[in-house]
Amino acid sequence: MEEHKYVSKQPLVSVIMPAFNSEKSISESILSVINQTIDNWELIVVDDASKDNTLAIVQNLLKSDDRIRVLSLAKNSGVSNARNLGIKQTTGEYVAFLDSDDLWHKDKLKKQTDFHTTNSSIKISHTDFHFFNELGIQKRNLKYLIDFRSDKEGLLYPKLCYKNTVGILTVLIRRDLLQRAGEFDTSLQGTEDHDLLIRIAKEMEAFGYLPEILAYYKVGNSGLSGSHLGRYKTANKKLIRKLLINDRLESKLLWRAYYRYFGILYLKRNSFKISFRYFIKSVWLIPFDYISTTTYMYMIYAYLKKIIYFVSAQR
Repeated sequence: MEEHKYVSKQPLVSVIMPAFNSEKSISESILSVINQTIDNWELIVVDDASKDNTLAIVQNLLKSDDRIRVLSLAKNSGVSNARNLGIKQTTGEYVAFLDSDDLWHKDKLKKQTDFHTTNSSIKISHTDFHFFNELGIQKRNLKYLIDFRSDKEGLLYPKLCYKNTVGILTVLIRRDLLQRAGEFDTSLQGTEDHDLLIRIAKEMEAFGYLPEILAYYKVGNSGLSGSHLGRYKTANKKLIRKLLINDRLESKLLWRAYYRYFGILYLKRNSFKISFRYFIKSVWLIPFDYISTTTYMYMIYAYLKKIIYFVSAQR
């Protein structure tokens, strides 16, 4: 086993990686940590009772790098519990999260730890990221028309309640702040990241933001299946109800965001009837939200234009 002597002035970063049946992707995800341009990190892989070769792959990799540790669970309990158990094993000043099918740019940790060294009062930062799948990077041209930096840095509460602008795979957070905000809520299956980020924002800590693509989030080629979409909608409703109980928030804004978000997802699935119905509901809640309505209409136009082009090309 290779021993690493930390001579860097960079703070130690604890990376949490939950894994379940990830034999096809976990090697590449772990290598994206190993290949970071700083050495001062520890990787804690939490194998959530995988039935494939995930655990064997990790055990083979840790033989050659003593910065990798593995926690093997006897019973599958979900990503939130796996992350919570991993957090309990951390020793670093900072904590980062990377799932077993996602990737990091090689400079991700260096750029963020440098940012925190320069901005010592900031205890949490995040970066931009791309989606990718087996076909490569998935471009999001519309994103850059509606991506406001003011929604990503500084004091984000309560804005973060209405729209999640932070990718958990890009976050670097001081361990003491994470402990203060609390664990991932294991009852929220699909919105646990958003919930934790809201609680962090409620601590009234400023978010730092690096507008660089430093992470890559894996998505399926066909998006959410019908069953997954149904569970995700249920989780979002549960989070909204939790927020309305615990926070003094604007109910109409929360439900408008819900209908707008899932309306766009249904549009991408070519479910035009339900997408339009969700759009109408969102407009009914807040009729004069011109920016949001215009954005939605532009997305409908762009998506229909792409479909028309595809059909024409087949003739």
